[in-house]
Amino acid sequence: MKLDRNRTDYLKAGSYDVVVEVVYHRTRRVRALDESQAKAFAKEREEGYAKRRYDKMNKIAYEVMKVSSVNVTPLQEKKDG
Repeated sequence: MKLDRNRTDYLKAGSYDVVVEVVYHRTRRVRALDESQAKAFAKEREEGYAKRRYDKMNKIAYEVMKVSSVNVTPLQEKKDG
């Protein structure tokens, strides 16, 4: 939703900085010796990725508040039919 620039409401409107918290799910593929190590590696990689991503987007102010590993499953190898 945006204000129409051709209306007087647009001229009366002010600017606001709004803090927005976004949670997303992402599957990371990592190589590890066991499931707990895989979770730790994925968490570390996602923290680094998120920081670089938002730095690159030149956001006003951000911080990566919480990164957690939810589920881990072994990679299913593709079978040639």
